[in-house]
Amino acid sequence: MQVKIFDLEFCLIENLENLKIKNLETTALILSSGGKERGYVQLLSDLFEISFKDELLFFVDNYPSLEDIENLYGELSNRKINSIFAIGGGSVIDSAKSISLLLSLEIVDDVLQIINFPENLLFKNNQKIQLIAFPTTAGTGSEATQFATIWDKKKNKKYSLDHQSLLPDYVYFLPQLLHTPEFDTQLFPALDCFSHSLESIWNKNRTKKSINYSKLSLENSFLGDLETFHNFKD
Repeated sequence: MQVKIFDLEFCLIENLENLKIKNLETTALILSSGGKERGYVQLLSDLFEISFKDELLFFVDNYPSLEDIENLYGELSNRKINSIFAIGGGSVIDSAKSISLLLSLEIVDDVLQIINFPENLLFKNNQKIQLIAFPTTAGTGSEATQFATIWDKKKNKKYSLDHQSLLPDYVYFLPQLLHTPEFDTQLFPALDCFSHSLESIWNKNRTKKSINYSKLSLENSFLGDLETFHNFKD
């Protein structure tokens, strides 16, 4: 298995021209209902002078299930979407990754079949659905992996859709989205990031490069300043 690793360069996003959007008129925005209430749509509109159509807003409020993904795909499949914005945490980004893959395929009959046999995927000619991710939590890693977690609620089973095309085309970290005074929203992503770093070191597919990234992640985690983190809630 080959896994692509992001080599990211950080730059200041000053205006809409910095965002590599194919066509704003055919761009869907996937987020949670809570994200809309927290002003995520308005934030993008204010920062980049983007006006999203209400009919192109789609909401993910749970861990994505097979049924959720099938329903979301059904809603988007006839809208001639060629770009997706995902703004949220792991569930939102995993859902957007799955949908961007499904919309890029020639045939979608059975999502579970696609999960089990991703090597047999047939893509439309020259039509890769562009995916742009705006993470709102630091730690899930969804924005930087080729995996998407999908649940089968009836069987209480978790699947992992694995394909290189699931990697977002662009990832933007906005301080306004990542900064929050809520302790839980800081704690759980911090623990998530910590566990992912350890799991990467233990992974049988690890490389020297991935190990170096994991060590760097651990060095810059909350372990470096436990006292401040411990007192954060106060």
